[in-house]
Amino acid sequence: MNLIYAKVLLYAFPKLRGVSEAVTAGIENKALLSFRSVSSAYAVAESLAEEILLRENLDGVTDAVEKVLQTFSEEESFLFEYRYFRRKRVLREQFGEYLPACSERQYYRLQECALKKFASRLCLAGWTEARFFQAFGSFSFFMKIYGALAAGKERSVYQKRARRELRFQVSSSGDCATGGFLPRRTMKATTTAAAQTMQTTAICMPVSPPFPFLSAGGTSPDEGVK
Repeated sequence: MNLIYAKVLLYAFPKLRGVSEAVTAGIENKALLSFRSVSSAYAVAESLAEEILLRENLDGVTDAVEKVLQTFSEEESFLFEYRYFRRKRVLREQFGEYLPACSERQYYRLQECALKKFASRLCLAGWTEARFFQAFGSFSFFMKIYGALAAGKERSVYQKRARRELRFQVSSSGDCATGGFLPRRTMKATTTAAAQTMQTTAICMPVSPPFPFLSAGGTSPDEGVK
C-alpha cells in the first residue's frame, strides 16, 4: 500500500478548511470578474466548474479524514498530533501530560502502525490512492507535498516544532516495557501509591516490645550504662 498520499492528507489536514475557503473565494472572484476574461464564455464556465468540483472534493476528503481520525484512541491521536499536525495549543491543552512509556524504537513502530491504520480506514471511507489522484492530480498544493515526500524531503513539508522533548525509556532490548503511553498524572499516581503501600506495610508490621527484658522480669538495657 502506498502511504504517501495518506501522509499528504495528514500533513495538510490542519489547513484543509482554510484551503477550501480560499478556493471558494477564488471561484467567487473569477465569476465576478469573468466579463474581463479574454477567454470564451464556455472556457470560463468550464474553469469555474473544475474549481467548484475541486472545492467539493476538498470538503469531502476533509470530512472523511475527520471521521477517520475520530476512530483512533487517545494515544494514537497524540501520535498524529505530535508528528503531523503540530498544533501548539492542542498539544499543550489536550496532550500536555502525555509521556512516552516506551523506547524511541517502539515510538517509531507505533507511528508506522498508526499511519497504516489511517490509510486502511481512509480507503474504507472511499478515499483510495486512485481517487486521491483523480480528484487532486492537478492540485498544486497537494502535489507539491506529495513530490517532496516521494523525494525523501519530508523535513521540507512540516513546520519546525516548538521545543518539546520526548524522553524515552532506556531499554537494552529496544522494546517498550508497557507498550504505549501513560499520562504523567497516572505515572505520578502509580509511584505515589507504591510509596504509600511501602509506608503502610512498614507501619503495620508487628514489632517486638521495645524492652523485652522488662516483659520477662529483667532490667532495662539502658540500666548500667554510665
